[in-house]
This record gives sequence, structure tokens and C-alpha cells, in this order.
Amino acid sequence: TALEELQSLMRAKAAWFRVLEGDRMVVAQHIGVSPEFIRTVGQIGLDDTLQQVLQQGTPMVVKAASTEAPLNQQLKQEKLRHIVLVPILGKKSVIGTMAMGWSHGRSFSPEDIDFLSTTANQLGMAVENLRLLEQVLRSQRQWMNTFDSIQDLILAHDADFRVIKVNQALLQRLGQAPADVVGKLCEDILPHEQSKWS
Repeated sequence: TALEELQSLMRAKAAWFRVLEGDRMVVAQHIGVSPEFIRTVGQIGLDDTLQQVLQQGTPMVVKAASTEAPLNQQLKQEKLRHIVLVPILGKKSVIGTMAMGWSHGRSFSPEDIDFLSTTANQLGMAVENLRLLEQVLRSQRQWMNTFDSIQDLILAHDADFRVIKVNQALLQRLGQAPADVVGKLCEDILPHEQSKWS
């Protein structure tokens, strides 16, 4: 969505976002380029231009003809003559680049460059937050899988003894579904046959 808005606002023919993965730049999102472009240059090494953009942390306007092969051939096939490479900063370092391409020559005012830099920084924070959220969700899924794989009967409750979570072994023993148990008091769901307890 952000790329679509930027493409429209800047009247660009194409836009793509690359994430730095080791010593490679990998396209994470794109708009306005062909599947062939993504297949051929979806993953590229750090050439001199990319290294300069990443090290300096400032946008760079590049003529397609001055880029290295195979990128220059793909840009030519896409009919992109000028591209702007904008570093995307995370909280601590550069995490990738945003590129926008035009089929015609275009001049950029300092305000245009500032706008693209600011937008790229916001995009970088959003991408980092998304990555952190994915890590939290992955950790939570791993914890849930471990919790459910334990054969002992386990539940977690809050300070008022309301059930927060139960594992599959306990649910099977009770013959209940999670929705029937979570949020209820422990003494309401656990058996009382053998002794009275509260």
C-alpha cells in the first residue's frame, strides 16, 4: 500500500523495496515491474552504487544505463531510465533500500529527496516492527506447541484463579473445548469427586 501511494504521488512507473539479507539485497515488495524483472534481479549482490547508498545513508539518483549488469538490462526492458535509490533506516542501521523508477528524465528538488527519505524512514520502522511482531508470534506458536505437547495436565490461571490457558492433555481429560474452560474459575472446571477443595 505504501509503495502504491508513493508511486502514484511521485508519478513513478515502478517502485520496489529491497531488504538487506547478509550481503544480498532481496526484493520484498514491488509494484510496476514484471515477473521477469523479479526473477532476474529479485536478489542481487551489493554493487558499488548500493554500497554507497547504504554507507552514506542518503538517497541517490541513478541513470539506468550506469547500473551494472544484469540490472541495467532489466531496467532497459522495463523502460526505466532513471531510478532513485533511498536507504531505509531501521532503529539502529540501514535495513534495505526503496527504489522508484521513471521512464523519462526527472529532476528532483531537495524537498522531493527529503520527502522520500522521511517516508523511507517511516517505512523502515514499520518493517522492523512487523519483523518483531512476526518473531513474537513465532515464539508464541513455539511456546504453544511445547505447552500442548506436554502429556501432564497443565493450566495457567490469574490471581483470581480464572483459567488463562490449558494444554491439550487437560482438555482431553475434561472432555472440554478451550472456549468452555478459558475465563472460568478453576473450581468450576476441575473435578471435586475425591475431596472438597476451593
